[in-house]
Amino acid sequence: MEWFDKNATALIAAGAALLSALIAGGFAILGAWLNNRQNHQGLKLQIDHEKSKESRRVLLEKGEEVFACLTRWANSSRHHLTAHRRYMHGRIDENERDALIKEYADPETFYRLHILIPIYFPELHERLSLCGKYLERANRIAYQFHSELSDEDADLKSFSDANKRFRENIALIKIHIQKQLVSKVSE
Repeated sequence: MEWFDKNATALIAAGAALLSALIAGGFAILGAWLNNRQNHQGLKLQIDHEKSKESRRVLLEKGEEVFACLTRWANSSRHHLTAHRRYMHGRIDENERDALIKEYADPETFYRLHILIPIYFPELHERLSLCGKYLERANRIAYQFHSELSDEDADLKSFSDANKRFRENIALIKIHIQKQLVSKVSE
């Protein structure tokens, strides 16, 4: 006990130093852990932000491409359908009609639309199919038309109706794409 009495002050000082070192070490470890956790969260937010920016950029790029393809498809189809209409009115013969259709044919644009829309705008795939059906209907009416055997007025009315519905659906797709692009630009 005498040894303890003589060394009590030293023991208390050593214990206090050890306890202080343990507390300081604990706080240092806790501080490092909290700092690492915060850095990890910040890095995760930065990565998420970069992914969002890249996704937005790709969607804008593909949306612009879809819009341009729709415009090209509508224009080539307009020329195509005008050739049919001129034939049905008797202004050109079958060979001239076929030459005009061949001149304005653009299968790459139609193919590209059928790649881009299901991937980037799947909600528009059904409407794109409707466009194709109306265009197909107009073509079927025009190719079955014969000036001496067909009812010109009825066929022209059906042809015009299919053409109108084709244009309306193209316009609806373009409006949808435009709204999505505007919303992405304003983000």
